Amino acid sequence: MAQWTAPFHAPKFTDEEFEAQKKAYTDKHGYTVTIPTFSDIIHLRPFKPMTEEEKVLYTGTRALTQEEKDNYWIKHPGKNPPERKLLEAPEVIPAGMNPAEWRKSLRNQMPIGRLLDIKKEKQRRKDKYLAMLADPSPKIARNAAAILTALDDVQDAVSTLACIGMVA
Repeated sequence: MAQWTAPFHAPKFTDEEFEAQKKAYTDKHGYTVTIPTFSDIIHLRPFKPMTEEEKVLYTGTRALTQEEKDNYWIKHPGKNPPERKLLEAPEVIPAGMNPAEWRKSLRNQMPIGRLLDIKKEKQRRKDKYLAMLADPSPKIARNAAAILTALDDVQDAVSTLACIGMVA
């Protein structure tokens, strides 16, 4: 399904945390050049995003009700705006049950085909991230791609507005 958002997005540059991860990864594993495959460019069967229920079952957590969310934070009086401090997370694992077994029992409630799709997509994303970490391109080249994408977004927005203006 299409995601209807504004045609322009500010460029995202690599941050210091990514650069530190990249350095640690390349120090250990070295550089790798990855050539995109056909499935990286053309998505014949796009991945359907996980629903909230699937996220709860997959991660082994549960969504909090509004009342629980309100009680989950402490408001500090006298601050403008009031500061909020996170309390300890409520226990969701049944008493006496191993957390790994509990998460596995939750995942077993998902259809096997969907569970395999989710695992495959998570592995694909992990592989792509590791390929980004191992990429030998310099920082300026990675940031240039973000700037060129932003310029392309601006050109798309201007050409769309020009077509609408000509019709009007």
